[in-house]
Parts: sequence; structure tokens; C-alpha cells
Amino acid sequence: MSSELGVVIPGLILFLIGLFIWCSETYSDAPIAGFWRDMSSDFYSKRGASIRRLAWTLAAISSGTGVLLNSAGAPHSLVLITVIFTFFFLLIAVLYFLPLPVPRCLDAQWQWHKRHGLIDENGKIIPPTPHQTNYCSYALGGETVTIKTSMELPDTWRALSLPNPKAILTPQVPPIVNATSAHPRSPLDDALFVAVGIPEKTTGFRPNFIVTIDLMGESPIPLDGIIPGWMTIEETRFPIPSDDTLMTTGLYVDEGLSYTVIQWTWTQAVSNRTVRLYATATATTTSINSIADQLPRMLETLQVIS
Repeated sequence: MSSELGVVIPGLILFLIGLFIWCSETYSDAPIAGFWRDMSSDFYSKRGASIRRLAWTLAAISSGTGVLLNSAGAPHSLVLITVIFTFFFLLIAVLYFLPLPVPRCLDAQWQWHKRHGLIDENGKIIPPTPHQTNYCSYALGGETVTIKTSMELPDTWRALSLPNPKAILTPQVPPIVNATSAHPRSPLDDALFVAVGIPEKTTGFRPNFIVTIDLMGESPIPLDGIIPGWMTIEETRFPIPSDDTLMTTGLYVDEGLSYTVIQWTWTQAVSNRTVRLYATATATTTSINSIADQLPRMLETLQVIS
């Protein structure tokens, strides 16, 4: 009996650790949870794998508990309950080799998307958009020109389907000088491409990246003439194949919350005409560092062609 316990007790401890890891992967964003999710990403890509793993773990824990109870002289009825639970969990594990729906409360992918604000109003996962492409048509030089805009996005960003984006993803934009209810002015009015990140936990604000176009190709409009209370921190040029580039970093305060904005602007030829493009990233000042490394890569992959 002692040799049997020498196997059961360490095994029970290992499966309890496995249950803790499963709960961390499913319900937590702690660094260790992210590590284990990366380790088991291929496993979780298979439908029902998360449920099978949980069921196997619970079956082992129930079985080991039953052995310990029996060794301790527990009532037979109590041991029988652990046996029933063991076979129940094994049955669940076998059934989930079939294409059965996974309960959302136990679905690691659904729980991750919920924590990151990527569940739509119908409770469905908003899928990744790593290679989104938008098409917009404009009257340019006496003819209608269709402009194709594409960008590669990180896993935690989602591109909006223009011109009718999902309401939950519609970004919050800065207040605009001289905007009225009759003539609202918004960066979304001239948007070629709009992407949003996951909402900040304390404020719920989603960082956003908006690409707009000025068909006249005029000089950049100073942001202090557009956003009330704008304060410029830095203006500099940035390396892209254009002689007319400007990167502006600054911040503004709206309803007591500070926002940081980074705007890149440049000119390029579209359908034999010089237009000006703007790529503007906005985040709360406290969260801008969390996306700062992602923005240059997003800008590098941006393509605007006719």
C-alpha cells in the first residue's frame, strides 16, 4: 500500500499543478499564463482540446483522491463518488473528440478575447485581421480612382470594415476645432484604414491607428489648429521614400484624461497626382508605451496604391 501511495501522491500533486496551469491559461493574463499559452498554442488550435485536457486532469485528480480516501478508510460511498466522477470526466474527454460546442466559460480562446474586449455584441469572437485591405473610391483629376490600402497588424489589433465598422470597435477620436452637430468633422470621414487595439483596463479607451488622405496634397495642418488644447512635444522627419515627411508627437487632455498622439504625414503619387497621407496613432498617455514598439512595424507595412 505504501508503494502505491508513493506513486499516487506525487501524481496527484502533478495533476493539481496541471489544473492550476489550465486555469491560468484560460482565465489569466499573468506572464506565466502567457508562457504556457505559447507552449500549448498548437494543442489549443484543435477544437475541443482545452476541454479534453481539463477532463483528463480532473479524471486523474478524482481517481487519485479516491485511492487516498480508500487508503484512509473513508466510507465506501465516498470512494464510490470519486469513481463515478472519474468515469464521468473520462466520458467527457472522449465525447470532445467529436465536434461538440465548447462552453464559453471553459473556452480559453473565448475567455482571452473577452478579457481583451474582442467579443462583439452577439457574444462572438471578433477574428484577427492580420492582412486587412480596404478599397475607397474618390473623384480625382476628373475620374473616379479606387485606392487600395493595406497594413499588417499585431494579434491584439483589429482593422475596421469601412464604411460600416462594428460599433464595439469604432474608435474614440479627439474633439475637433469648429466641429458642430450639423457639420461634424472627424478623422473617420476621410479614413482609408482604421485599426484599434485592446481597451485599456482602467479607462476602457482603445488605442487607434487611423490613415487618412488629403487629395489636394497640401502642407500639413498643425495639430494645434485641429485639436483643442493640443501641446506639441516633438516634430521631426522620419525615413520613408518621400521628401516631404513630418512626424509629430504631442498630447491633449479631454474630460480630465491625457492622450498622446503620434502622427506621421507624407506626400506620395496616387494615380499620377500628389496626395498627402496621414497616419495617426492615439492612446492614453499612461498606455502609449505598451503599443510604442508595434507602431513602427505597422507603419512600415502600410501600403496605399491606386
